[in-house]
Amino acid sequence: MEHGIRRNCFRWLLLAFLGLVVLGILAAYNGPHSAANQKLAATNVAQEALDRGQFSFAKANIEGAKMVVTGNAVSQETKLTACAAAQASLKEKSMLGLPGVVATVSCSIVAPGDAAVAQAAAPAVQKVVSSAAVNCQAQLNDISKLGPVQFAMKGTSITAGTDVLDKVAQTLGSCTQFKIEIGGHTDSGGDEAMNLNLSQRRANAVRTYLVNKGVAADRLIAKGYGETKPLVADRAVIGVDSQDRAKNRRTEFTIVSN
Repeated sequence: MEHGIRRNCFRWLLLAFLGLVVLGILAAYNGPHSAANQKLAATNVAQEALDRGQFSFAKANIEGAKMVVTGNAVSQETKLTACAAAQASLKEKSMLGLPGVVATVSCSIVAPGDAAVAQAAAPAVQKVVSSAAVNCQAQLNDISKLGPVQFAMKGTSITAGTDVLDKVAQTLGSCTQFKIEIGGHTDSGGDEAMNLNLSQRRANAVRTYLVNKGVAADRLIAKGYGETKPLVADRAVIGVDSQDRAKNRRTEFTIVSN
């Protein structure tokens, strides 16, 4: 009987040992494969954000634990907005800062005015500046999602969105190395020239508000675009408001230089 007990104990110990071996093999296999799958998913998230933003020139690729956004942009504004879109999407999906997956986003898009192009001898400095610019732009984009800045009908008095502007002013207090363009946009209702003039006056009003909140005037550039840069196609009946028109009436904050 004692011999049978010993045999059973040995059998159970052997099975337990084999189980541990199998678990070890599975862990060794699934560990890197799981990380690889997460990196692939993160790359897809970043690329989808770029595609949604119509940044067809930009590509997202994972290098180690860094999401690298590459391409050739027509301007610094477009470059920074594209990188900020990818970063914001990764952050929204809780993929940014994930150990072993995506630690940071590197904005490697080439655009006119890049210090890396003009000063190839100082690439390390340019990387720091680009990273700071992308982070600041991402913060401004997040704030803009809180709600629109609204004005009196055909006027420049701010009727809603001062809480958004207060947050913009606070953010600019920590992004002091950059100049910011305040872009005013209207819908396509009314005369085109009048819309252009109205958008400029509204951008000026926002600039004045931010200056009164402590942002240095020489850092703020007010620019009215009128109806020339709609977010969505405006198919509303003339004289009738619509959701499309509401989306096109907006104020945008964009880093333009350092």
